[in-house]
Amino acid sequence: MAGAQRGALSAAMLPTALLTVVVGGCALIGYEPLRRDNATGPEYVDDSEETIGDAAAAAAKEDAGQNGTESITGPRDGSILDGGRADLRPMDAHVGTRGDAGPLEFDASPEVRDGGVDAGVDGGNASFPTLDSGVLDGGRTGPCADLPQALFCEDFEDPSFAGRWSYSIVMNGSLNRDTNTKRTGAASLRATTEAFGPEKQARWGAAVFGGQSSGDVWLRAYYYVPSTTVVTTHFSTAVMSEIQEPYEGFSVAVFPTSVNLASGNNFVTGGMSFPRDRWVCIELHVAIDPTAGSVEAYLDGELATSWRDIDTLPAGGFTAAEVGIHYAEDSQGAVEVFVDDVAFGTARMPCD
Repeated sequence: MAGAQRGALSAAMLPTALLTVVVGGCALIGYEPLRRDNATGPEYVDDSEETIGDAAAAAAKEDAGQNGTESITGPRDGSILDGGRADLRPMDAHVGTRGDAGPLEFDASPEVRDGGVDAGVDGGNASFPTLDSGVLDGGRTGPCADLPQALFCEDFEDPSFAGRWSYSIVMNGSLNRDTNTKRTGAASLRATTEAFGPEKQARWGAAVFGGQSSGDVWLRAYYYVPSTTVVTTHFSTAVMSEIQEPYEGFSVAVFPTSVNLASGNNFVTGGMSFPRDRWVCIELHVAIDPTAGSVEAYLDGELATSWRDIDTLPAGGFTAAEVGIHYAEDSQGAVEVFVDDVAFGTARMPCD
């Protein structure tokens, strides 16, 4: 199996305090361990100027919300928190029909809007029966909430998303969070490479597979390629590979009239062209085997091209997964792509 095209990890723009490794004449900056943000955040508690009373007396009250004897500045329960203060400021986190454990119409995690009214009903103030006592509703609480098979997900909603990735690689290009073109939520990733220059690349990578040497690895990401990006030769996008030299792996390559699979300078040509000016679900699948392995690329759930009965086992196993612009050919003009709703895992993650 040939090395990943021009090296899957040929250079990086990371803090200089990190480990630097020389790769093929380029400096590869060592990456931080992957940090997964699975926190859903604490439920809202009203801790404003309400007075804490005697703990024993408060424990005996144990009311789930306002009652007829509790005063505006009366004590909280000793064991069960009120549904809110008796002066109705505020019930749960928000007084209204869509209030839940988090502020307004958000779950306890601020990343993703919830699905609406929670499943529970508040046992407290009867004037606001749709407010619950803290049960999360059926909405998503994070980018991986609906994908239990995923090892890593990213929707670029959190402006500090970079901290969850292991490394970035930018040469003659740019990477930034974009709030103008997005598939879901408030933002996406914008990656660009310049019209001229060698080693053009702009990508984020995550070390998620841990040197996996058997089974399956999957990458799913939504790409938006505007018609202003003219494909003159080719550029590659999604990639999965080993994380050390010689960086063997596979990527999805966009050519003028086809979407191909790439490994190093080897290509398998597909029969579909890449759609423009709309979001497209890209899936890359590798079945790992030293002799009978296979690689598949899908667009919007349809098989675009495949490579079968080949050696798909890198010497170091699969570790890295990347999105953005993996590599743009020297003679390829300027490239601009947007990426959203990314997921990496060991089982297929459907396009929704």
